[in-house]
Amino acid sequence: MIQQTIYISEELTQKMEAYFCEIEQSPWVIYSDKIKKDHRLIGYFQTEEEQISCIQAIREDFELPKETLLKKLKDQDWKESYKKHFKAWSQSNLHWVPNWEKDSYPLPEGHKMLLIDPGMAFGTGNHPTTRLCVQTILEAAEEWKNDLNNKTMIDAGCGSGILALSAALLGFKKLEAFDNDPDAIRISEENANFNHLSGAIQFRTKSLDCLWELEKVDLLIANIQSNVLIAFSKEILNSLKSSSILCLSGILASEKEKVLAHYRAELIKRNLSHKTIVREMEEWVSITFKN
Repeated sequence: MIQQTIYISEELTQKMEAYFCEIEQSPWVIYSDKIKKDHRLIGYFQTEEEQISCIQAIREDFELPKETLLKKLKDQDWKESYKKHFKAWSQSNLHWVPNWEKDSYPLPEGHKMLLIDPGMAFGTGNHPTTRLCVQTILEAAEEWKNDLNNKTMIDAGCGSGILALSAALLGFKKLEAFDNDPDAIRISEENANFNHLSGAIQFRTKSLDCLWELEKVDLLIANIQSNVLIAFSKEILNSLKSSSILCLSGILASEKEKVLAHYRAELIKRNLSHKTIVREMEEWVSITFKN
């Protein structure tokens, strides 16, 4: 295993985080310590040929520093290095736990645990965009706790399936999730099986166009990118009931006003009243509309 490390700026870190949010599997991870102002792009590769090919491809999209650090890792070193990037975390009574900690993680009585073994996949819940979506799901579950069996949810651009699987653990019974990447759907189904949730969610390889085909839902989560959220706003809004909750995430703070203005204008066109909730975490934003 070959490890490649490139020290990058904070500005470039933000751009690359947005880029990698749209990729389900990648040999790259981003390490960021804002206090120490330490930002790194780290890649893991099986062969030298793979390393060269991947760095050339990423340089086509980003202007990276020329200086890089290459290090050969033994298998055990690689496993330990990879695990450093994924830590257990919790919100309310829901816990996201790496599989290798399942026997040692101190789960409080009455709480629920979603086991994750992400490998090189994005979608562990470590990213702020995912955590912002989780907050909306938790609040919706609490608001609808007496009628959760009858509430429907769509996870649009589901990635690893973590949001839909979290909703299933909370008690949502009518769940659909889709992604335009077949590998994302494969990984989502593997994660469902791993957590004994096979069949609880209908995972499909689809684009946002499929929203025209689906029934209107009570909760729609779209953790994508600002330009995609704007381009498909009609499809997204068409999928909502009159009393739905819509959560948009994957939005950089610098893009917040653009997304807000666009969706507010679309809601006005449809004569839909709405309450807007904006949440920020680091440089990321989620926008929730409640009708």
